[in-house]
Amino acid sequence: MTQLATTRGIVLEDMAFFPTKTLSQLAFDDLVMHLQQMGDRWASLIPTHKISTLQDVTDRKNKSPFAPPPRPAQRGLDRQRRMG
Repeated sequence: MTQLATTRGIVLEDMAFFPTKTLSQLAFDDLVMHLQQMGDRWASLIPTHKISTLQDVTDRKNKSPFAPPPRPAQRGLDRQRRMG
């Protein structure tokens, strides 16, 4: 991964949330082990949180997937209406 980033002129950096540069330098088996450990740690810290690409879709389930995302103020009004 480091070679691909270098070839494309992308500078990899470690962030507090995700150590991209460090992970890109690991051997594949070590990378997999590290990611599994990170996932286990996140699951223990926030067990009810779900990370999913479907979050945006399910949050707007009755709207067209091609509709622009609602403005933050509108999103709050929509939730208030649903809750009663």
